[in-house]
Amino acid sequence: MVTPKTRRIAKELENLGRQKIRLAEAVLEKPLPEDEKDKLYAAAIRDQFGLIFELCTEIKFHDLYMALQMEEMYSDENVYYTTKDLHLDRDPTDEEIKDHYIDCGRPSRFRDLFKQLELDPTT
Repeated sequence: MVTPKTRRIAKELENLGRQKIRLAEAVLEKPLPEDEKDKLYAAAIRDQFGLIFELCTEIKFHDLYMALQMEEMYSDENVYYTTKDLHLDRDPTDEEIKDHYIDCGRPSRFRDLFKQLELDPTT
């Protein structure tokens, strides 16, 4: 079950992953390719898993995985691209955000990336 606590932790992990990407781009003084962003994002999250599961024994891996995916879906980046790609002159609805996330293949990329890092809840 994705609890409010799990969502808060996922939101902070999302922020941490995005910070790591921004730092790398600042150091390199150029934007990173999407696959490199994905790797940095997942690595930032993976680095915190031991601490989270040690301190928050009530949180289940699958619940945190789902909460992370929800945070990615509702991230500023996905909302921005939903608005841009759908040529909206308003904020996108929840349904548009979800559909865009799915249509762009993000759930598969998310699962594949976590599987590569041995962080897939289905294994």
